[in-house]
Formats: sequence, structure tokens, C-alpha cells
Amino acid sequence: MIPSRLDSDWFHSPLPETETPWLLRSTDLSSPYFRDACLGNGLIGTRLDAWGTGSDYFPGSTSFMSGLWGKAQENPERPQGLIELPHWATLNLSTGDRELRRGAAELSDHEQSLDLRHATLRTQWSERGVDGSLHQRRRAWISYARPHIAVMEAELETGEDYNMGRIFVDEQLSALHNEGVSASQTRFEDGDACMELRFEPFGHRLVIRSRILLGEATCFREQNCADSRVLQRLLFVKAGKGQQIQVTKVVAIVSSKQHADPEAEAKAQLDAACADLSSLRREHEAAWEQLWESRVESDHPRFQQLCNSSLYHLYSTMRPDQRESHGPCGLFGNGWDNNVFWDTDLWTHPALTLFNPGMGRSVAAYRYDTLAGAKRNAVDNDEVGARYAWQSGETGDEACSMRVFQDERHITSCVAMGQWLYALSAGDQEWLKQEGLEVFRACAEYWAGKAERDESDGSYHINNICGSDEHAGYVDDNATTNWGATWTLRKAAELSRAAGLEVPDLWEEVADGLVILMDEERDIPLQMKSWEHGTVIKQADTTMLVHPWHYPMDAERIEKTVDYYREHYQDKPIMMGYAIDGILDCRLGRQEQVSKTLELLVPYFRAPYLCTTEAVTNERLCFVTGMGGLLQFVAMGMAGLITDDAAGLRSDWACLPEFIQNITLHGIHHGGSRHQVQVSREGDQVSTQITALESSSN
Repeated sequence: MIPSRLDSDWFHSPLPETETPWLLRSTDLSSPYFRDACLGNGLIGTRLDAWGTGSDYFPGSTSFMSGLWGKAQENPERPQGLIELPHWATLNLSTGDRELRRGAAELSDHEQSLDLRHATLRTQWSERGVDGSLHQRRRAWISYARPHIAVMEAELETGEDYNMGRIFVDEQLSALHNEGVSASQTRFEDGDACMELRFEPFGHRLVIRSRILLGEATCFREQNCADSRVLQRLLFVKAGKGQQIQVTKVVAIVSSKQHADPEAEAKAQLDAACADLSSLRREHEAAWEQLWESRVESDHPRFQQLCNSSLYHLYSTMRPDQRESHGPCGLFGNGWDNNVFWDTDLWTHPALTLFNPGMGRSVAAYRYDTLAGAKRNAVDNDEVGARYAWQSGETGDEACSMRVFQDERHITSCVAMGQWLYALSAGDQEWLKQEGLEVFRACAEYWAGKAERDESDGSYHINNICGSDEHAGYVDDNATTNWGATWTLRKAAELSRAAGLEVPDLWEEVADGLVILMDEERDIPLQMKSWEHGTVIKQADTTMLVHPWHYPMDAERIEKTVDYYREHYQDKPIMMGYAIDGILDCRLGRQEQVSKTLELLVPYFRAPYLCTTEAVTNERLCFVTGMGGLLQFVAMGMAGLITDDAAGLRSDWACLPEFIQNITLHGIHHGGSRHQVQVSREGDQVSTQITALESSSN
């Protein structure tokens, strides 16, 4: 039974015998709270519905390919967005009455499970119609070892009362929903369904090739239908009583972003995959086992489920062998047209670099590759340096349609922080001498030009910008913006000197002069210059001074800051604020508050597969930004890890919720080495032990 909402009662409930921290299961088909399962390999992602086929969120699957940019679809005012792929994950087996399985009275034994360990979705159910009884089993996965290949396996077993004599196998490829298509071509060729599209404004070509393998079943008739946007294939298969019919759909998806000749590559990939499906499956499982060398384990099974699911969705969204970033919904939803925000650089990227620095390199490389666009943004706004876009796509040019959000300038510092964290995690000093340093210097140049000097006292101010608390609109001297700029200027100067490059005097003058305004009455930082007590906020910029920016504050001031601003949150706030609060609660050693904060995060997860939303009141699935926040809460909060110090990985505190006795972080990366971090409680004392491990290819 899927609960109406996930809450502390669910969180503290024991796992059913059929469920593990690695296996999430649903048997409640009628629940209105059911959410689709996500499958991905970092290049291709999709959502599958309760039947193990294309999600009903739209007609067909909601699916995306990393880096495939084109015309925005969610909001036409945006100049570009991540293209939703044609619906490719459709595979139905029926007796002809395709709506039979929608009638709950005719269904029984429905069960679906998501195997996080091997990124596989299994579905089964029984159905009874006028022609007798059937039992169906499904298995779907997208190969991590061969990232252009997806596999959907179906097995249908007829009952002894079955008397129809035939089964319909129905598959399709559909691009009816796709915008920005300048050319399209479909055909059936050598038994394959083939679709080729060209997307504007960047002219990317996409080829999808699908093949149906019937095993020992006999197809006595095939009916194909094709137009410029849709391919549909209907196979008529003989079926007797007590017979098993096995159908496998193998799909190759290739774009010109990866290969100069995507058509030839798709055929070659499909031929190789179909030639040895057993090896394809073994390679996929081995690739995921390697990814899970970096993971979280705990004595609290529900907590481990949340951590496993969070890492699973991040691992499904990114790959270490590309130069792409991701949007707030990863590869599983069209929120914000999947434009790249600070969500990646400051929320998911710090966790990714800890667990898989190769994926962190992809994020850092994307920001380097879009540096030219950031510089164009600066020129367009009469500024200098790199003005990184609030919403970024193919080129790095600003894709946000609202001016106030374009002026959320703290993103420029977040980009610089991302470069630093990747290099530290991977031990990649060459990055900081070349690509990363180029990004740092352009960001520092931006802040040195953006800050305004007050001639009366020599102080510097950043005015007329929007902070991360977007509800405030335009403000002056936003706390996080100013301190992020200070950090960026100082780090850029440090790295430049190490590389033997000139450091402009203005960088240090601005860094030393930028103000952090204080509430003298309460002895805490002000959110911004115009702050008024009682103002409702989206999130607290002031708590981010401490994490991730390490603004120097003693424990008493940190406590007063986090407690004061958390009282000003909007009703049902966004997920990220709680994550930062939790990190500070851990730093303060407030076990009871840490426990409450973790429980507050639980309702942001959706049953049964524990994907997340930005707020408990919206359905922006799958909000990987929040998952990155949870993982930071665990690593930088509960384990107390300091990850931005070049001297080495260390833990400055440890604090576990009262209902968790131990956490182990396996395969944590820092300085090019892997570590195991054990956090355990003995009596009232919580301690952390960091152990060096052998290196890995991650």
C-alpha cells in the first residue's frame, strides 16, 4: 500500500519483507499517489509508468538526452531548452482490447519494483478478459555500458482457459509532440523502425532505430503505419493455451552531438546489442556495480533508501565521459525546460564530486565550454568578465525570460566554486592551472567590475541584484552574493599567483571592501540591506554564508542566524533550505534539531520510487537539486566533512539524528584518492573515522 504522503511515520516504519534499501516496490496500482519510475544512464533518461512502458504523464514517455538542445517547449519565451525525445518506450502486448488492463476489476497481482542497484524496472500483473487469462512480466533498462541502447523485455503467458489464438504486439515511435523540428523522416528498414529528425535552432540530428525480437514466437502478420512523425508496428503472434511469448524491444538513440553520422552509428549500435543481449546485460550490471563502489550505508533502512534513491537519480543523470551539465529535473522532467541553473553547481555538483569526480568534471567542463556565452552576456549588459546565465543551455547565452531572475548574479560565484570542488575531489591540479583558472579569472573580473565603491569610506557594494531568495526581488548588498564574490576574488587571486599570472590590485581591494551587513540588535547577518523583520522568505541567503561559503562566524552567531531565518520561511518551503539548516544544526551538535530537520525532508520524496519535488505542494519531478541537498546534509552535515580544503579531507564535527546509530560513506573522493568515512555513535558520543582506500577508475 502506497501511503497518501511520506512522513515521519513512514520513515520510521520497518521495511516490508519484499522491500530492501536497494529494491523499491509497489503493489497498489489504484493509488492516486503512484509516481513513475525513472531509468537513465547519464546520456538518456526516461520515465516509465505502472505498466513498465511509456509514461502516461504525456502520451508516451517523458524522455531526454543530455546535451541535446533545441527550441524550448515548456515555456516558449525561453530561447532554448533540452529537447524532449520522441516517444520511444512504447511496447504493449494484448489480446486486442488494449484498455483491458485499465479496468481494476479484471486485474490482479500487479507488482512493480525498481532495482536501484542495477537500474532495472520489473513489472508483472495478471488480467482476465473474454478470451481467458494472461500473465505479463516486464523488464526495462537503459544500458550504462553502451549508453545509446535501451532494452524493454516482455513475457506473456496465456492461461489454460485462453482460447483466442493470437496476441497483438504493438510498438511505436512518435514525435508528434516535438517542437522545433525542421526535417523529419521515418521508414521501416530491414525489420527496424527508423526515425530521423533535425531540430532547430542548432541543427542537431537525432536518429532512433527500434528492433523487435520475438524469440520462438511465430508472427503470422505484420501491419506497419508510417508518416513523417509517427511509426507504428503491429505484430500478430500465434498463442495457444499455457504458452509463453517473449518479446524484446531494443532501441538505439544517437544524435549528431555524439557522432558525425548518427544514422550509421545507430544501426551499428543496434546490431551489436542484438547480437549478444546476455553480454549487454552483464556489462550494464557491472557498470552499475562500479558506480555503487561510492555509496551510503546506514543501520536505518528508510534513511538508506532515501540516500540510495538520491544517488541513483544523480548517477542516472550524469556521466563521467561527457562535457554536459543538467537541469533541476535531471533527464526525467521538463521543468524549466531543463536549463542549467546554480542548482547543479551548488547543490548536486558538491555531492557528485565527492562520490564520482568524473561526473563532477562533466559539470566543470560544461561551464568552461560555455564561457564564451557568459562573456557575451556581460557585453550585452555593459559589464566585463563572465556573466554566467541564470538559465543556460547549448551556448551559455542567457535563456531566462524574466529580467529580475537574470540578475541573480550569485550564480557566477557558484560556477567558480564548482571548478574548485571538482579539482580538489579529483586531485586535478592541471584543471586549476588551465580551464578552471580561465573560468575563475573571468568570474573575478566580473565581480571587480560589478562592485561599486563608496568613496566616503572605501567600502564596496553590489547593488540592484536578486539574491537566492527570489521573493525579495531587486536588493542591495545581498549577503550570499557579496560573500560569494569575495570568495571568488580571493581564490582567483590565489590560483593566479600559483600559476605565475598577474593579479589586478582591484581584485583584492574589492574583496577586502565588500560588506556583509549585520543586524546589530540580534547580532546576525542581514539577508540584504533592505531586510525587514517578519518578511516571508523563500530561503535564507544568510545560512549559506556558513555553508557552502565558510564565512567566519562563531557557534553562537551561527545558531542565532539559522534559528532566526528559519522562522521566516514561507509555508511549505522549498527543499534546499532545510538541507542547509540541517548542515548547520549538525555543526552546532543539536541532535534533536537534526532529527527534526531530516524528518522535514521526507515529505519531499514521492512514493513509491522516492523521486523528489521542489516543494511538497508541486509536482516538478524529478527534482534532483533537492537530492543533492540531502546528500550534502549527510556528508557535510552528519559526517562533518570539509571538502573545499586543499590540505586534505577532514571531519570537523559529527552529529547523527537520534534514531540513526551509524553511517558509512564508501568511496568518498578527495585529492585524487578514495576514502571510507564511518560515523558512529557510542553512548552519547558520535565520532568519525576516515580511512584511505585503494584507487578506483571512478
